[in-house]
Amino acid sequence: MFKPTLVQLRKILMLKCNQIIELKSKQQDTKLFRWQRIEMKIHFWMCKTCRNYAKQLNLIQKLAVNIDKHQQHIRLSTKARIRIQEKLKFFKKKEP
Repeated sequence: MFKPTLVQLRKILMLKCNQIIELKSKQQDTKLFRWQRIEMKIHFWMCKTCRNYAKQLNLIQKLAVNIDKHQQHIRLSTKARIRIQEKLKFFKKKEP
């Protein structure tokens, strides 16, 4: 009788990292099926790299949402705006 080891079971059951990355990215836009979420949790339990990737992706999404919310409150001062415009003119003059 065939008795698979833990390593063999892991290879059979666990998705590859690139598949997890695709799923995690897809999860940002749509809701995944329950079995997909379970597969991701199993993979994250065993793979620290993908777990860190997921945390970073979640953080980026939260930051992007916050930037969107507060974007209208961010204004440059007139002095800063003029300084940036002058620098841009300087760089445009340098271009051949």
